[in-house]
Amino acid sequence: MPYDERDETTKRFTRKFSDEDFLDAVRDGDDAGLTTRDVADAVGCKYRTAHARLSDLAEEGRVGQRKVGSVLLWLPTEEQ
Repeated sequence: MPYDERDETTKRFTRKFSDEDFLDAVRDGDDAGLTTRDVADAVGCKYRTAHARLSDLAEEGRVGQRKVGSVLLWLPTEEQ
């Protein structure tokens, strides 16, 4: 779940990991791209969290993605 911490004052969930955490992991990764598991391990989050956040970032055009066989790889965009 991308919202891992609950603010005790507002009772709302807040993001435990920033967008920059995911963007940095993708930027610092292999030029061929990183799997979701690679990014999750680099950030220190669960696979589901990484996949959800990377999907959101891809929709915003902040990370790229490429499918190789059945594997989805995440890539930095040229803007980064």
